[in-house]
Amino acid sequence: MAENHLLITFCNLPVPKKEPLVLLKLSNGGKYTHIQNPISIGYPQKIKSATGMTRNNDLIFVLFSHSNRTYIANLDPADMMLNHYQELKEVKDPHSILMIDSEIFIVSTGTDEIIHYEFSRNHELINPKVFWKASDTKCDTHHINSIIYHNQDVIISAFGLKKGKGWPSAQNGYVYNVTKRELLKDGIYHPHTLTSRRDKIYYCESKKSEFHQLGRDEFIYKFNGYTRGVAWITDDLVGIANSNRGKNTRWRRILTRLTKKDFIQGSSSLSILDVMRRELVCVVDLSSNGPEVYDVIILGE
Repeated sequence: MAENHLLITFCNLPVPKKEPLVLLKLSNGGKYTHIQNPISIGYPQKIKSATGMTRNNDLIFVLFSHSNRTYIANLDPADMMLNHYQELKEVKDPHSILMIDSEIFIVSTGTDEIIHYEFSRNHELINPKVFWKASDTKCDTHHINSIIYHNQDVIISAFGLKKGKGWPSAQNGYVYNVTKRELLKDGIYHPHTLTSRRDKIYYCESKKSEFHQLGRDEFIYKFNGYTRGVAWITDDLVGIANSNRGKNTRWRRILTRLTKKDFIQGSSSLSILDVMRRELVCVVDLSSNGPEVYDVIILGE
C-alpha cells in the first residue's frame, strides 16, 4: 500500500459544521503515517449529518441532511469542490446510496423505502419512484440502512422490527436480496454497511462491534465501539470505522448503557484490517472530527 485516499462522513454531530467529511491520506511509508483534511460539502449552512456516499469516474455523491430535509451533493474528486446539490423531497432520513450506470438508488430510512432516480446530463436526479419498500407505513419501522449491487442483484441491510420501544429491541436484523425477493440472513443485531469483494458479501454487526462475511457464523474481527463504515483498499486490506456510542451521541439515549472502558475504547477511529490474517495493521484516531462515522469510500492513490 503506497498511499490511499479515503473519504469519511460523520453523522449526528454534537455541533453542526460546514465540514462533516474528512479526507484521510494513508501511507505506509514503513510506519503507516496519515494526514486528515476536513472537507466541506459546499452547502451554505452548517450540517449535522452526512451519511452515505458513492462515486463514479467523474463525481463523488454525498447524502446529507439539514433542518429535516434531505440533500445530495456531488463533488469533483480532483479538488473536492462542490459541483451541484439538490433537495430530495421524496427521501426522509437518508442513509445509503447506490449508483448503477445512470441510475441512482437511495435508502430513505425514514419511509422504509428505496427511491430510484435517473441521473441527468446536467447532474440532477430526476424521475423519482419507489423501487422497493419494507412496509407501507411511510415511517422508519425496519431501519433500512445500506444498499449494494452484487452479481447483478440489489441487496439491502435493515435492523428489522422492534420488539419494544427503542431500536435496542430490534435484534432480528437482516440482509435481503431485493432483486430476487430472497432473505439471505437474519438474526443480525444492527447490521450496517454491506460491501462486496471477491464475489463475497461482508457486513458489520454494529451492536456487537463485529465484522462478518455473509455465510459464515464466526466473525472475522471484533472491535470496540459501534462498527459501521467499510472501504476495501485491496483484496486483503479493509478500512473499518468504529464510532463512539457514549456522551453527546444519540446512541447514548437509545442503546444500553456503556461502561467507562467502553466509552474510552469506543472513540471514533478507522482500523485497517488484514482480513486473511485477522490482524490490525493500524488504527487512525478520528475523534477530533466527530464521535460517529457513517460511511467510508476509497478514492484510490
